[in-house]
Amino acid sequence: RDEIICHPREIDLKYVVNNVVLLLKGMMEDKKITLSQSHDLSHYAIADSRMMGTVVRNLLSNAIKFTPKNGTIQIRSWQEGNQISLEIVDSGVGMDAEQIARLQSGENVTSTAGTENEKGTGLGFRICQDYIQRNNGTILLSSEKGKGTTVHITLPASTQEMTEGTPQPANTAQINIDRSILEGNTILIVDDDPLICNNIKNILSEYVQTLVAKDGREGLQLAETHQPDLILSDVDMPTMNGIEMSKALALSGRTKGVPILFISANNEESDRLTGLLSGAIDYIAKPFSQSELLLKIYNLLNIRKEQQKRLLTELMIKGEHTPEQESEQEEKINPFLKTFLEVVEEKHVESQITIEDLAQAMAVSQPTLNRKIRSLTGKTPLEVLNEYRLNHALRLLQDSSSDDNVADVAYSVGFNDPSYFTKKFRDFFGYLPSQVQNK
Repeated sequence: RDEIICHPREIDLKYVVNNVVLLLKGMMEDKKITLSQSHDLSHYAIADSRMMGTVVRNLLSNAIKFTPKNGTIQIRSWQEGNQISLEIVDSGVGMDAEQIARLQSGENVTSTAGTENEKGTGLGFRICQDYIQRNNGTILLSSEKGKGTTVHITLPASTQEMTEGTPQPANTAQINIDRSILEGNTILIVDDDPLICNNIKNILSEYVQTLVAKDGREGLQLAETHQPDLILSDVDMPTMNGIEMSKALALSGRTKGVPILFISANNEESDRLTGLLSGAIDYIAKPFSQSELLLKIYNLLNIRKEQQKRLLTELMIKGEHTPEQESEQEEKINPFLKTFLEVVEEKHVESQITIEDLAQAMAVSQPTLNRKIRSLTGKTPLEVLNEYRLNHALRLLQDSSSDDNVADVAYSVGFNDPSYFTKKFRDFFGYLPSQVQNK
């Protein structure tokens, strides 16, 4: 992790803490944990704001995980001379002396479940130790089994005093995101540093499913198997680096539509351009802002879903396309969704077709099919199938050269009950199929 550059500057520690509290507010509300804060600071702290955001998030996240429902967490900061102190105190399960020693040494740290079976590895504390050391601070841990844990951090204080008139960045209210946009998505994290992987996983695990790979080769294998919705990758890795992985993903029909976001300490313009030219959609520098990362992921997945929904609607409504239209849409539509539509087009006439049949035709598991189609379009595979049938039925009914009646059309698009077809058609379009033929 020596390549991660620390950029200490004057920061408002209270602002950093409040940003993290906003990010983790939902976790505390779920467990009905009472949070209290007390800040008595007259000066700025000297530290890297992104590193401190990571430290506070790791410590507060662990406090939440290991504090039972209806418990308490206190965050307080104060200043003594040229030193600023920050404490996070919880009423959680606590640790014995042996556990504390293992955690601080980083040796033989085993996975531990939180009070509601949340996962914790201890790797987050090692990140905290490393980042605090890089910022010329100290971090001390005290705990008692059954009574709770206190983490005490010190940082150098600036000579610059804070005043009420000093402009500070506004609290980022937009991190109160719509969870439904992220739910059901799977994100693959590729980094040879397990501490970084764990930190990103902790940030995302509240919102999405995560997979972890230690290098580009393993990332490529996991992407082929699981077809994630997004890949977050380091650039410099052994065996296969991020650039090589990005190019290999673009050559595979199963993975060429998976967006890649690089997270790297190499932040020169040439490095960023190389990553973007390899197919990545964005580039974030380490150490990164957790709020920025989460919001970029949210915006990306939200834009993708809206785009795919629009393309799906266009494809199903138009039916027949000119070669130019078809080529333009195929460039934009997700390869997985495109293949699924081809399967639907082939099999929609089968009235007894099931989600299992569709998954088998796609050569994926039923859960994977459900997850991918829902994350891409906001609809289930069967909803897409039924919409295709209804739009195809509309085109057949509009064909003035056809003598087929409503029942004939219903059977031809996979409905085995004309009355049920009429109901679904009216629910979807707002008028009866017979009214189409009479126009």
